[in-house]
Amino acid sequence: MTSHTPHTPLTDVELDAALASGRDDILPSSGFADSVMAAIGSDGPAPIPFPWKRIGPLFIAAPVALAWIVFALITVVRPAFSPAAWHAAATTHAAPLFGGRLDLSALAHNTAALSVSVVLLSLGLAFVSFAVTRRLLFSP
Repeated sequence: MTSHTPHTPLTDVELDAALASGRDDILPSSGFADSVMAAIGSDGPAPIPFPWKRIGPLFIAAPVALAWIVFALITVVRPAFSPAAWHAAATTHAAPLFGGRLDLSALAHNTAALSVSVVLLSLGLAFVSFAVTRRLLFSP
């Protein structure tokens, strides 16, 4: 075998010769095999618990937001289903809906309530999104 200095790379011939020599005198340090086998046999670290404290407020906020959306929709759509709207629809030949005639022009006249509901809903969703994100990022 040729002499080799630490600064020159091994050639393929030298590497093959070193690997083919069949030296069995290289053994791991004492206790190494036992520590590897113990690590393999262990169950590993404990599982990470689910952060119920962080997601708990979402379980309260989601039904409240859903109820608020339903209430806002009912408040906006309800005038279209009033008896006066049905009567006006029957006399103005509006498009048939559910076997009768329905005038949805009341939705266009109720823009103030719709605008306030949309703005409040947008602000509420923005605040909830900010609060949840802040809590997830900055809580310990």
